Amino acid sequence: MIEGANPSMATLSNVAEVLRTFRTCHSLVPVLTALLHHLDRSPGLVAENLRRFLGGERPSVVTISFSSTVLRAAAEGLFSRVVVLESRPGGEGVDMALKLRSLGIDTALVPDALAHTYVEQCDYVVFGADAVTGDGFVVNKVGSALLTHLAQVFGKRVVVLTEAFKATTRPLSSLPMVRRTFELPRWGEVELPVFEPVPIDRVWAVATEFGVKVTPPKNFAHTLWRRLLEELGAGGGLG
Repeated sequence: MIEGANPSMATLSNVAEVLRTFRTCHSLVPVLTALLHHLDRSPGLVAENLRRFLGGERPSVVTISFSSTVLRAAAEGLFSRVVVLESRPGGEGVDMALKLRSLGIDTALVPDALAHTYVEQCDYVVFGADAVTGDGFVVNKVGSALLTHLAQVFGKRVVVLTEAFKATTRPLSSLPMVRRTFELPRWGEVELPVFEPVPIDRVWAVATEFGVKVTPPKNFAHTLWRRLLEELGAGGGLG
């Protein structure tokens, strides 16, 4: 039931996977406590690792949708300017831009159709992840793949900010891409995909709570998941 709530998001299925992994423990309370503690600390650690990686550089970035991890990095002052795509059909980018602006961050909200203009002008393309699959894909909001194409065209680097709990050892084929119904003005209801896969070889670097990996390999999700389980085992007094 947990895994079926939103099959495109790894975090939900990973709760079930953690429970299965530690099911033989006398009590799951220490494991779940360690997991909650880890999740609470992760966005700050991702931002800190990215800060060290940038080495004082404050790049201008283009992003898409609403990523709490990207938001945390921006709130930490890591970016000089953030251009946010509207992120239709859901429009989550509007909420992201409003939040960034409320924090005093230099922010621009632009239509998705102008992505090419702003990618050409920016230093990096940055976005979060709803999943990192075991066979080498980053699953994120529709429009992310287009951003990576544009980054290639204009010679820009793509950086993904994500917590290890978004990683899954499962292949992309096991994560159905969710579709939802949206109301298009003057047209009516349409059913459209919400997420899409991006091959990880289009990503220059992935920043997680464990560090920043440049040119992540296709099996990178396996490494992240193994590191996470090791930490939960230690944090829960199991290892």
